[in-house]
Amino acid sequence: MDKILIEVFFPAVGKTFDVEIPAKLRLQEITELVSRMFGELESEQYRVGKGMAVLCSRKTGAVFNAGSTPEELGWKNGEQLIFL
Repeated sequence: MDKILIEVFFPAVGKTFDVEIPAKLRLQEITELVSRMFGELESEQYRVGKGMAVLCSRKTGAVFNAGSTPEELGWKNGEQLIFL
């Protein structure tokens, strides 16, 4: 599987987006991509910060290691995350 579809909730604005991500890319890079994408979509409500955001499980609240890949974490299509 090259890419997976994840659901990312942005509590700062109360919105959820579906995002297709590469399964072998490190979460640090995915977080940066998602941050830039969200910044473009919600430029009036969100300002992109460098290196401060993290992805967490929406079900458990667990923060994921930025050095891991979705593939290593066993993520599947529909994975629900929070962007903090």
